[in-house]
Amino acid sequence: MGKMDGRNPNQLSLSLVGNFRLNNPDGAELRISEKKGRVLLAMLATARDHRRSRDWLKSRIWGRALDEQAGNSLRQSLHALRKAIHPWNDAVQADYEHVWLEGVDVSMDPGDDVRVAFFEDAPALDEGGEDWLREERQAFAARLEDARTTMVDAGPATKIAPVNFEGPPCILIGNPVVISDDPLANVVAERITSAMQTTFMQNGFVETFDLRDLESNQLTGRAADAVSRPPVLVEVRISVLGDELQATILARVPATGKVVWTSSIGTDRASAYAVNSETMMQLVMGAVDSIEAVVLRQRGTASKPTLYTAVHQLFGLSHSGIRDSADILQQFIGSDYSPNAESWLAFSAMLRRNEIRERQCDAVEEAGTHLARALEADPSNAISLAIAGHYEGFLRGDLEQGRRHIADSLRLVPNLAFAWDARAMNAIYSNDCENGAQAADMARSLGRYSPYKYYYDTSAMIAATLQQRYADAIRIGQRVLSIRPSFLPVLRHLFISHAMLDEHEKAQDYFRQIRKLDSSFGTTDMDADDYAQRSADSLAMIKASLLKVGLIDKASTAIGRDKAHGEDAK
Repeated sequence: MGKMDGRNPNQLSLSLVGNFRLNNPDGAELRISEKKGRVLLAMLATARDHRRSRDWLKSRIWGRALDEQAGNSLRQSLHALRKAIHPWNDAVQADYEHVWLEGVDVSMDPGDDVRVAFFEDAPALDEGGEDWLREERQAFAARLEDARTTMVDAGPATKIAPVNFEGPPCILIGNPVVISDDPLANVVAERITSAMQTTFMQNGFVETFDLRDLESNQLTGRAADAVSRPPVLVEVRISVLGDELQATILARVPATGKVVWTSSIGTDRASAYAVNSETMMQLVMGAVDSIEAVVLRQRGTASKPTLYTAVHQLFGLSHSGIRDSADILQQFIGSDYSPNAESWLAFSAMLRRNEIRERQCDAVEEAGTHLARALEADPSNAISLAIAGHYEGFLRGDLEQGRRHIADSLRLVPNLAFAWDARAMNAIYSNDCENGAQAADMARSLGRYSPYKYYYDTSAMIAATLQQRYADAIRIGQRVLSIRPSFLPVLRHLFISHAMLDEHEKAQDYFRQIRKLDSSFGTTDMDADDYAQRSADSLAMIKASLLKVGLIDKASTAIGRDKAHGEDAK
């Protein structure tokens, strides 16, 4: 059963982990007897901004009915749903075109239960509803497996010779399928397909063979069976119904036609033309993240290490995992994948600085060397530019140069969640919490299906803390800790949030956890220039929290060493 911890005391809480469960602010369960009412809530909960168009809902829940009948059914279902949740009926809002949730805390955290699935007690649905349910269950299973993969917690990696690593699989990019006479539909289909191919190429985890390209020799430098036995074919399908454009991305096995992943969105025709709109960016990034996870998991644990293996282990954040990941990444230096490997090695140095507490000067020099090589080899690599932007802001404190790198990255790949996260942290380091929170929300939206979503959640949690939205920060932070229990940025800001809410016992507990990982926390060492805390606002709030909880006295600006070690011993 999924966790309901960190519940906002003023909101309804909806969990879709395992069986459907809706609780009132006091924790008591609200019974929704109508099956389609539960489905309606679930569909709203899984939507961007918890909002769906009426046409989208009618096509998924009452797809076999005539439009007028479907509209009447939707109105009746909304009336019954509001009646069932009274006096919190304002949680379900609607206007002429859309239906949305307001004041509902949606939980997708499985806790420690690795056997759980998404919305297990969902009723039988029409074809459109079953497509939605299959997509959400696949996405939930992918996140669950990636978050708890044994790859992250594996022992020390065995060093391998450069010729012994595994090259990435090659997926086919199919010709888009357009079911419409509208010329705009063809333009949108091509743009989405090209955006996907660009994102696949920039990530560097898979190679692509573009079936639209009939002129280039795409076989140059590839193994003979790389293209002859591709794991998946990726296609974009577009249809237009009235003013609504339906975009679907699916991945299927070419030999059997079996669909292994699919996702659809409906949007108005005018906004669909802009592929860099948030809706389209979310579709493309979600497809790329999910398809990469599906394809690369199919290879099994017996496969040789890949770039994806190394990066995945890096994001595990364990001390041994970070170092072992660097050993694997080193094997790719000098290969075709060298720019991405150099960039992730730079990121590894930054993680060692923050998580393992290595010396600042060593991290700056090592990360800078790797990034210089990466950008010299490929100055238009969006991943390298995003990591370089984070490096400039976090390690060097050159926020303006960091902003330029991040802007260049987003010009190349507007849907790159990692770059939006780097923009969020750059703004936070600049004490611009409002823009930082907005960029963090964009990263979370684009990285919804990413196995590294917790990393994007962390930036949103930091922004919430600095904006004094402490309950939100605690709720997000607890979910991150359920996946990465020792992530220092989260622990530090949970300490702040609980202290500011006068929850001193919980704050002191986080203080003790932090001190085991960071012996400088709460000491005068935090005032040193090389302390890994670039946000002046965060540092000021940490000191205010130490004072509030009683870990320093009013005459102090930082806790004394003797008192800190005394706390550590408790």
